[in-house]
Amino acid sequence: MADNTRVGPAEILDALRLRWRLAALVLVAVFAGAYAYAYTLPSQYTAKVIVSLTPRPSTGVGASDIAQLGQQYVAYVTAPTTVRRVADRIGVDRSTLGDAVGADVATGSVNLTIKVQLRTPRTTAVAANALADAVVAFAGGDPLISAQVVSPATVPTDPSKPRRKLIAGAGGVIAVILATAVALLVERGRPRVRSSVEIATVTGHDVLGRVPLSRSVKRGIAAALDDPLVGGAIRSLRTVLDHQARESAVRTLAVTSSVPGEGKSTVAASLAWSIARLDARVLLIDADLRHPSLARVLELPPKPGLLEVLRGETTLARAATTAAGPDGLVVLPTSGVAETGDLLARNLHALLRQAAADYDVVIVDTPPLLAGDDSTTIATMCDAVLMVVTSGQQIRRLSDAARALSAVQARVLGVLLNRTDVPSYGYTYRTLARNVDEPAVAEAEDAPEPAPERIEPRSHVVVPPMPASVQRPPQAAPTPSAEPGEPVMSDLDRPNE
Repeated sequence: MADNTRVGPAEILDALRLRWRLAALVLVAVFAGAYAYAYTLPSQYTAKVIVSLTPRPSTGVGASDIAQLGQQYVAYVTAPTTVRRVADRIGVDRSTLGDAVGADVATGSVNLTIKVQLRTPRTTAVAANALADAVVAFAGGDPLISAQVVSPATVPTDPSKPRRKLIAGAGGVIAVILATAVALLVERGRPRVRSSVEIATVTGHDVLGRVPLSRSVKRGIAAALDDPLVGGAIRSLRTVLDHQARESAVRTLAVTSSVPGEGKSTVAASLAWSIARLDARVLLIDADLRHPSLARVLELPPKPGLLEVLRGETTLARAATTAAGPDGLVVLPTSGVAETGDLLARNLHALLRQAAADYDVVIVDTPPLLAGDDSTTIATMCDAVLMVVTSGQQIRRLSDAARALSAVQARVLGVLLNRTDVPSYGYTYRTLARNVDEPAVAEAEDAPEPAPERIEPRSHVVVPPMPASVQRPPQAAPTPSAEPGEPVMSDLDRPNE
């Protein structure tokens, strides 16, 4: 299993990608709360007045002594008696004014600064000027220092507190951190599979192949198979399935997944398309009666289809439709129905027996395993099952799906890891295509010295030729007119027509 103790940027980004709705909800809620809190706090306005303290003539007091002597003026401004007298004069609550007054004389300065902070701009300025007048009156009886207002308070226009933008910004930062933490905790509480080894451990089945994530799939099955990576992965899956089927004949294959959205329908259609290219007669059946998708993917009419065949309204031969693909590919689509009941259990088995007699291979696109019991019902009627798993699937869901197949003793050929990142190891099909397009003569003229043969490790997957039931007819030998050294391409390597 994955290491649950290590948390790095990749794990955090993955958690945010998978739990972005939850993270967005937490982010919006926390930020909205911080924003609302910041803008519901009462505004506080600050008014400031400066009083100059100067020594009286012939007193011997210097400017350096003002800072020390000025402390008595600081104490006078904040004294309860002064505050009470000023509060009564301007009509302000005494305790409110007492908490709002401050004064100080800076070191080396001869100025006394008085600050008042109240909720009303005009009252704030009136209170500050009233305190300054009280200081000037108090200095009138001081034989050493005289006081004079040099900068009266003006009515403030903007609140000094609270600093709403700062509070909202801090709330936004906290919201991002909290949203990330919640997404990470929830995601780590529901671990997911990340590699083929983990999938094999959870399901108990081998991983038969990996299909990379590619935009070509959105352009249709033909475009996906023409993609070098996707097409190569499907052809490799076809070969491995053929090898697996040699142990016991597989004429009907169910393609399923644990939950919706893992790409099983696209994989089933791509595999059927790929097998049909070998001149095999392939029937592709959409057995997901509740949420059919093959008619949409292959651009076919959904009726008549499987539903009408199961109800006895038409026959398989009449409902089967030739798709716009290889000549041997035939599709049995279906329309959706809210409740299937026992329709599949009663009639599908006979339909599959008839299809196996008429076609070389029958591929059934089933509903997801955890979406109901239809998938397990179909799995018991087919010769084998292929599970499609998306990289990042939850371990619990994948384990439940594997147990559902095991409970009905279905024969599972293996698991296909879909939409994954496949490393190229420095070699791609595009490189091969570029080399094949080069003239053979130029290759002969500019051929470098042959490199020492490198012995590759033996693969654990043996790839024998296709069985006779799905093999192409023997090809004629190359004519003598073929150029010497011209590369001869097998049918599997030929570009799709």
